[in-house]
Amino acid sequence: MADYYDIDAILASEDAMTVQFKHDVVHMGHLNPGCDDPQVDMKEGAKVEVPFWIAAALHSEDAAAIFPPRCFAPKFRDNMEANANTVTLDKFPYYYEIGMHLAQMDPEGGVRASLKKVFAERCHEIFDHSNHMRHVNVDSFTRKLCMKERQLFDRGYEHSKAFESWKKNEAPANKRKRKASEL
Repeated sequence: MADYYDIDAILASEDAMTVQFKHDVVHMGHLNPGCDDPQVDMKEGAKVEVPFWIAAALHSEDAAAIFPPRCFAPKFRDNMEANANTVTLDKFPYYYEIGMHLAQMDPEGGVRASLKKVFAERCHEIFDHSNHMRHVNVDSFTRKLCMKERQLFDRGYEHSKAFESWKKNEAPANKRKRKASEL
């Protein structure tokens, strides 16, 4: 996974994923919420919803196949690739974090290519809004962003405000050329 102390990585690893077991697994009944006995075996083909970190471990051991969240389903990815700026990601706060982990498990590279295209398109709009919406309420725009995009927007917004402040306060008042001795 990512940095051990990164709270965003920890929260992203808790997102629920559906897995389907490829063969019988002994004493994994505690993963099934409808089962009271943890000693029960999970049968081949059984589907359960588990946190991503468990799904990744089961996948790495070739014990289960992962069904990615709805935001990485082919239909949703097609919508994102068609026009990424119109899609709201507030229901998927860790879209990029989960996507990067899923991309490592995707041998065809479809998830990686989709993430790259979506980020490039959305990043352009985020940059544009963070630099040009200083005097407007930005809540309606930031509401549709995931956590990484919100962090990117906030940094750009703060730097834009700082630059504007610097231009107002630090620019020479009389605009005449100064002599080297004055510097």
